[in-house]
Amino acid sequence: MNLFNTTVSGLSTMKLRYTQIFVIFCLPFQVSAIGLLLNNRTYDYFMSGNHSEEFNLICEVFDNVGNETLIWYRGSSQVNVSQDNSINSSCIRVFPLSHEDNEESFTCLLKSNTSMKLSLQMDVKFDPILTAENNMTVELEKTVQLSCHFKANPQATMSWLKNGISAPIGPRFAQYLGSDVFQLTITKAESTDAGNYTCQAVTNNGTFTTKITLIVVAKKAVLPIEAIAAAVVVGALIILFGMFARRNEIFKSCLKARNTSL
Repeated sequence: MNLFNTTVSGLSTMKLRYTQIFVIFCLPFQVSAIGLLLNNRTYDYFMSGNHSEEFNLICEVFDNVGNETLIWYRGSSQVNVSQDNSINSSCIRVFPLSHEDNEESFTCLLKSNTSMKLSLQMDVKFDPILTAENNMTVELEKTVQLSCHFKANPQATMSWLKNGISAPIGPRFAQYLGSDVFQLTITKAESTDAGNYTCQAVTNNGTFTTKITLIVVAKKAVLPIEAIAAAVVVGALIILFGMFARRNEIFKSCLKARNTSL
């Protein structure tokens, strides 16, 4: 019994030693795994801010053995940073935030291993920005399209006004709202369609507008193509008939001129 217990005890000791050796060899590899932090996060994320505010983006390397160089990208374009601001830790500042920064992405990555990277996408809140032509002209019975281009985050409630009240509705009027354009189409324009049209965007921060003055003019008098062609033909025939009627005089004049030259 003692021999058996001694043997079992010896086997257990050997297994324990193997286990200890295995753990000792594995732990250094786990601890030394290099990683990145982007604003103290180890994952991609969205970052929200308001127009004219400031974004500070900090990228750091951790568990690295030697120095690592960091690279920044804004969208698909590389951001230039100094050498001192790229070793193991790097910071870039975006100020002031504008509507052009909305939905823009920033990516930090290791130069030695570009597959190791972290990204954030900006969510910049800003009031509506509206642009449109100041004046537009349309002929009677023609079609005209008023276009209001806009940008807003969050999205605004859009509407058209005519002379300060809601724009007319009916079979001659059609409104279209796209992701960045708001249009009012008027078909078979009438003189009463003339006036000041307002593109209006409403958000929690207020009401934002831009105006278009529509002028309706009389139709231009246009001669039909058939009438123009007929006039050309008639004119050509008159010239030919005139030359034919005076053919003798023209012939004599040519002979006289020839004899004189001889």
